[in-house]
Amino acid sequence: MKDIIMRFSVIEDSRHSGYVVHKLEHILTIVMCAVLCGLDKLDEIMTYQENNHENLRKDFGIEKFPSKSTFSRVLSMVDGKAVGRVLAEAGISVEEMGLHRQDLEEYFLERMGGADHVSF
Repeated sequence: MKDIIMRFSVIEDSRHSGYVVHKLEHILTIVMCAVLCGLDKLDEIMTYQENNHENLRKDFGIEKFPSKSTFSRVLSMVDGKAVGRVLAEAGISVEEMGLHRQDLEEYFLERMGGADHVSF
């Protein structure tokens, strides 16, 4: 399961390294798990995180959990196309994300800021 953490670690983190408390790959992993469970609104992702601390620690080694404002700020600046490519390379299909007729990259562009910057 920690393979996805390694895959997400190749995505550029544009935050100032001296101020980073939560690794980008951890934030993206939490979001991916929530979305795979059918949750895509920030409040739902926060609830998922709160209800799954132990599993996220055990399965992915995530020890620090971001606040709602951290999620919002980070997701608004991450490269949605890069996230989509990582998920596609990991074999996580559009159907597993519950999107069926939507392009995976487009989905993450919309959800995570990308070109049109949609805020959570």
